[in-house]
Amino acid sequence: MNVFIICAAMLAADDKIEAAELAAIKKTVAGRVSLDKRSGLLQIAYDLRLPKQGNDFLVKEEPAIVKGGLVLKPGVVATHVVPWQSVAVEANIQVPKMGGTVMFAGKSKVSLVLGGDGLNTLYLEIPEPKKTKQIVVTEAEKSGLKSIRFELTDASSMVGYSTYQISEPTKLGDAGKIEIHGGNYGYGYRSIVFRGKPDPAWLKDITAKK
Repeated sequence: MNVFIICAAMLAADDKIEAAELAAIKKTVAGRVSLDKRSGLLQIAYDLRLPKQGNDFLVKEEPAIVKGGLVLKPGVVATHVVPWQSVAVEANIQVPKMGGTVMFAGKSKVSLVLGGDGLNTLYLEIPEPKKTKQIVVTEAEKSGLKSIRFELTDASSMVGYSTYQISEPTKLGDAGKIEIHGGNYGYGYRSIVFRGKPDPAWLKDITAKK
């Protein structure tokens, strides 16, 4: 999974993650942590095969059940424990039907939603100014194992579904914690990768604790 287009230029020299901070992240989260030394971007990857990875996705404040994937029933929401300033998320998801929210940014309030009258539409929903952009996919793309992308920077918001993509210039501040949803029919998450700049306050807090 390497379809990330966050610009490394957004990181100033003093924003780079230090060795002690990286060590604290590795002790805090269950995903596979790495740091791109050139860009300074943090990556946390989940193959969602290990039960302990459920500790990083909370459903009603309890760890999600991970067993050969993370299956969220209709209406269920799991919140990733890391708050982000800017982030790109890529996931492989089993989609039975295109219906309901897939991802939501807790602070900027941007959403990636699937649905429409024909259950064949990708939506980018933006809170301020309130706006919805959409694109209709082909019949062959309406279900199955799909690649989902959700990217939030200080200058734009983007959603992707298979080969389809929608983006819009936005100035919405920090992304916050990313919620993943079960939508209207249930979604099965096979893998998820987060890549970006974590919230400095969170980073400072976990480093102090470690």
